[in-house]
Amino acid sequence: MLKKLMKHEFEATRRILLPLNLTIVLITVVGCLILCTDILQRDTSLPLVILLIILYALSMIVLTLAAYIYSMVRFYKNLFTSEGYLMFTLPVTHTQLLNSKLIVAFLWNCFDVLLTVGSIFAISFSSSYYAIAHADSANEKSAFLSGFVSALSGGAQTTASFQDIFGYGPLQLLGICCLSLIVGCFFSLTMGYLAIALGQLMERHKLASSIGFYIAFYIVTQILSSILMIVINLNTLLGTELDSLTLTRRIYSSFLPATCIFNLILGVIFYLITRLIIRRKVNLE
Repeated sequence: MLKKLMKHEFEATRRILLPLNLTIVLITVVGCLILCTDILQRDTSLPLVILLIILYALSMIVLTLAAYIYSMVRFYKNLFTSEGYLMFTLPVTHTQLLNSKLIVAFLWNCFDVLLTVGSIFAISFSSSYYAIAHADSANEKSAFLSGFVSALSGGAQTTASFQDIFGYGPLQLLGICCLSLIVGCFFSLTMGYLAIALGQLMERHKLASSIGFYIAFYIVTQILSSILMIVINLNTLLGTELDSLTLTRRIYSSFLPATCIFNLILGVIFYLITRLIIRRKVNLE
């Protein structure tokens, strides 16, 4: 039955989320095409460059937030408004209802975030490649490509300097960042779901209460995350004999894994509490 719920949820959400993701692809393609022209290379094009950068950044933020907010709104409307009376009469468990919405929303949000990261990478690569391709030296183009491939494949010279700074090779750092983003999607969804589940327990102003709970959770988790980072890196921060490069490398090498584990643990806790509330404390009045 969970598969049927997920199929219905996917079909219902793709009408909104698919166009949002296609918009990201369209913006990326248009941006890469613009970067392949001489429009932005003129001396008087600096204001246009700044304007396009601002518009691109705002577009990515708005589209990503729109997908997340839509997932929250759909969860709230389907389970805790008048639609909830129908949803909870279906021959499925409350846990299956929660899981179907969480899994589909998680897949959509992961896809959206990874697509946004890919867009930023494509725009950055196109900009750098155009600058190298139109440089005075004809060998700089091949040097750029070979250096790029060498970095991704773990080339000795590039990887060594990169690893000295971040504590990871390029591919390792990319993999950890992608994993952190995926865990972050799960964490943010479960935090939003818990805020909505707690908000609907209030007798009045349920939506406002949900927003208030979300803000409170966000502030508390940020404080806890900051404390955790300080505790983990306490010995490193107090080490007076460490140079700035070693200090930066140690902080980076501990920050990403610790954040990933911290968000995963909190996400699981948020999910379990939300499931408990939905199973026992649903208030549709």
